Amino acid sequence: MSMRYPGKFGLLLACLCFAACDRNTPEPAEQWVPVRVEIPGNTADTGAVRYSAVVTPKAQVNLAFKVGGYVESILQHAAPGGGEHPITQGETVAKDQVMATIRDEEYRDKVKTAEADLASANAALVKGEADFKRASALYKTRSMTGTDYDSAQQEYSTARANVAAASARLDDARLNLSYCRLKAPMNALVLKRNIEVGTLAEPGTQAFALADMSEVKVLFAVPDIILKNLAVGDSLSINTRSLAGRTFQGQITSMSPVADSQTRVFNIELTVPNPDGLLKDGMVAALSVPDDLQANMPAITVPIAAIVGSRTDPQGYALYVVNQQDGKTVAQLRDVKLGKVRDNRVVILDGIAADARVVTSGVNTVRDGGQVRILH
Repeated sequence: MSMRYPGKFGLLLACLCFAACDRNTPEPAEQWVPVRVEIPGNTADTGAVRYSAVVTPKAQVNLAFKVGGYVESILQHAAPGGGEHPITQGETVAKDQVMATIRDEEYRDKVKTAEADLASANAALVKGEADFKRASALYKTRSMTGTDYDSAQQEYSTARANVAAASARLDDARLNLSYCRLKAPMNALVLKRNIEVGTLAEPGTQAFALADMSEVKVLFAVPDIILKNLAVGDSLSINTRSLAGRTFQGQITSMSPVADSQTRVFNIELTVPNPDGLLKDGMVAALSVPDDLQANMPAITVPIAAIVGSRTDPQGYALYVVNQQDGKTVAQLRDVKLGKVRDNRVVILDGIAADARVVTSGVNTVRDGGQVRILH
């Protein structure tokens, strides 16, 4: 028995000593995490819905030859290093400017032939008219038979018809000669050139692709719930990433009366003045379309960077809010319901009050219930 008590005593003494040592050791102070906060407050929901759009020319035409022949010349533009070069894509032309010509000797010869034919027809007409006047006078005095009179009248009518036909052939010949000079139908941007000097052009050969960029069309599509907020003539503004800080104003000029059979959206066309040519074919633009269902409703918005995953719902979202607890400034995780995204902010539909202090910087280092220090 005497051997057991010292062992129990020693164990108890060791425990007491451990407890005493534990009480004398100070607990390490909790480390605070630096954060930045924002009080979102209530803001008016403008109800604007963002859409992407594509910029296209006001008009695009394929300029083709109407007559055939070898290309003799192409409009020359000043080259950056000096001299000239044939006009090419990206350069501009003025309305009625001659962009290319084809060899016209054959067409000039046809004009000369048509002019000679017309002169001959006019000479025949003069003779036929004189013969008919003489026949008419003789017929009135019964000095000419009816058969001879009818013959003179027929020759006169034929001479008149021949003059009309020769005149039409001359007009066609002159028109074909003018077609040897390919002119720009409008002030335009050259999108493509398909010919070189010496090319054999057939009637219908496409020489240039031109675009009128003085105005541009901006094409986008909206669902039926947004369509009712738009009408032809409404004004909308657009901007592009490549032209940061620039806003362009346009008007709705066309609205599709039926939805696309596959996407079930309605195509909208916005016409935007482009006098400086800053908007280019194929650019992607952004615009906002009013949504009356949400317009002027109060909303709480926070930066997207403040959103974290929910601890209770794998599919949910949460925010850290800062509160005072036992004299300490701590971060508390709050599940929230998200609404629409606007630029780099998101609407909070439920979960926090408008005067909550939301952690916007440091969300990856704070913990629920952890101490924080607010940076200013």
